Amino acid sequence: MRLVCGPRGAGVLSGLDTTMNLFVAWPSYRPIAQLGARERAERMRDPALRATLLAEKPNQLSGPGSTVPPVIDYVVANFAELSMSMFPLQAGAGGIDYEPHPSASIGALAKARGVSPLEAMYDFLCEGDGSNLIYYPIYNYSGGNLDIVREMLTHPRALHGLGDGGAHVGTICDASYPTTLLSHWAQHRSRGPGIDLVQAVEMLTSRNARFMGLGDRGQIAVGQRADLNLIDMGTLSLPRPQVTRDLPAGGRRLVQKSTGYLGTWVNGQ
Repeated sequence: MRLVCGPRGAGVLSGLDTTMNLFVAWPSYRPIAQLGARERAERMRDPALRATLLAEKPNQLSGPGSTVPPVIDYVVANFAELSMSMFPLQAGAGGIDYEPHPSASIGALAKARGVSPLEAMYDFLCEGDGSNLIYYPIYNYSGGNLDIVREMLTHPRALHGLGDGGAHVGTICDASYPTTLLSHWAQHRSRGPGIDLVQAVEMLTSRNARFMGLGDRGQIAVGQRADLNLIDMGTLSLPRPQVTRDLPAGGRRLVQKSTGYLGTWVNGQ
């Protein structure tokens, strides 16, 4: 048996323009729900709308005929508690910080400001052009750090993977997992020990290739495919994911670019 694990907490992203937007449960949000994110953010900064919405009771979203899963209603009902595990998605060393300190959670920030967690999330999401995102690492982050993830990654029978790169395109953005392994774990981790760069590269290449029976790749050697990446480790980073609408019928997805990849050769080409 093999353990398959990702390099950061398994979680979701939410914002004004993502699939999961908790404010759809509030009656006063419904009339502006179809506006663009920028215009919605501007409307939400209206003190009158803010006061009205925050004073309302949310509606139930799941039930007969609804495509909303019951877990969304659970999150809405228990938001004050769960907000201690939700974080504004912010930049850190090496790009986006996927190991935020518990003091940076929505709940902790709200307590420091003397406001409710819902107010804190509301104010954060309607800043600027409405593109702010909240990161909710549901699994592997109960300790407020990635220590347990490192324990899994460094296990001799671990395989790197397990990300969601396609199904929940407006909620999850895990296709950047390989860059997180190289940038966060092999270079920038400050809240505990990292992972040796050689081990990180081995996990991304030869280890998975051997397990999957791909005997023609995974190492640089005579007779192997020349699948190579040239990486500037000094500039390797992940910026904030962006919502783009380039799927059929204007469907949206989260896209996360990267910096530091200087060149890619597939079988030498």
